[in-house]
Amino acid sequence: LNAATISQHVEISHCQNCEIILRAPQSIVQVDLCKELTIRYHQNVFDPDQHKVFHAGVSDSTIHIHRSDDDIHVEEIDYINLGAQAVNEKSKEEQQFVTHFQDGQIVTE
Repeated sequence: LNAATISQHVEISHCQNCEIILRAPQSIVQVDLCKELTIRYHQNVFDPDQHKVFHAGVSDSTIHIHRSDDDIHVEEIDYINLGAQAVNEKSKEEQQFVTHFQDGQIVTE
């Protein structure tokens, strides 16, 4: 994506073996039921105070945040490795996680 969207919200669903490169700010990226997905934020596009990636049912995937010339943060996202659990009527694929910056580090909760 080379330009900002009006909503600054991108949804990605049911992808396998894909790469998404964000070259313009997107406040929220929502990813559901994808496998082997790579999300790359171009240099200085990810605002650590505002941007978040929400994901559910995503496996074998990574988020790369390029903050400066030699400051690239990589976070693996895999709902099974993150400990997703089925709760009541919801399957473990429906448990939502969020990846964002906290205290200068990329974290997934």
